[in-house]
Amino acid sequence: LSALGIYSPEPRIAESFIALSIIYLGAENLHALFRKAPVRASTLRAVARRRWIIAGLFGLIHGFGFSYILADLGLPEGSIWTSLMGFNLGVELGQLLIIALFVPLLAWAWHRFNATAISAVASASILLAGCWWLAERAVWP
Repeated sequence: LSALGIYSPEPRIAESFIALSIIYLGAENLHALFRKAPVRASTLRAVARRRWIIAGLFGLIHGFGFSYILADLGLPEGSIWTSLMGFNLGVELGQLLIIALFVPLLAWAWHRFNATAISAVASASILLAGCWWLAERAVWP
């Protein structure tokens, strides 16, 4: 929407929402790790049903953040769709590369150490990074 000039929120607002989405992810992971009550199958199905909505909203929010990078590049009018698709493909490939590097490391750590502790540290790190990013964007611009 932003790269095409249809709608573009102010960068500070978009980046604050990106930080909030990261905070949400870390908090949700910590909540799931330390939940006292057993998780019922119906609860897991409900969470799975809403995950695609959350992932779509997060993608939209993060897309606004990436759109500012595209705007700074000054894409030529005639190739905006090709450039946009190439950029998105590059982002997705980069994410897959990061996953390919970190999943084996996390799997090793989960088997070598306490899986809950490793997950808690990773989730808390994500939550704290999101809080720092939000403070940088919203509180100390």
